[in-house]
Amino acid sequence: ACKKLLHTIASVLRPSRGYLLLQSNVEDVAVVIRNTALTMGFESVPLPNYQTASSLDKGERLPQRTVDWIQSGGERAVGDKWSAVPLLPRRGATETEISYEFLGTNVHRCLLQVSSSDE
Repeated sequence: ACKKLLHTIASVLRPSRGYLLLQSNVEDVAVVIRNTALTMGFESVPLPNYQTASSLDKGERLPQRTVDWIQSGGERAVGDKWSAVPLLPRRGATETEISYEFLGTNVHRCLLQVSSSDE
């Protein structure tokens, strides 16, 4: 289902070279969807306020799901392709994103674009 949806999104975005904003409060979900998109002709857009492991782990207790993901060797949502800050203006933020910000919950964000070599 994820691949079918990503294929449809790529078809819609390709003509305009539009962007797909991917964000999730579940790190492994964000990483898996991004990696799937990369295999389907998307590319990650480098971001200026990128996310580091220390910005993710801010001394807070990680959710058990994230701990399990890390212990199993799962890839982290870190580096210049992951944003540590919201990419939309505050007035464009969802109520969920505002709630997570208030609670101090990490939101893993990346920006994707259909690869120009995929045209």
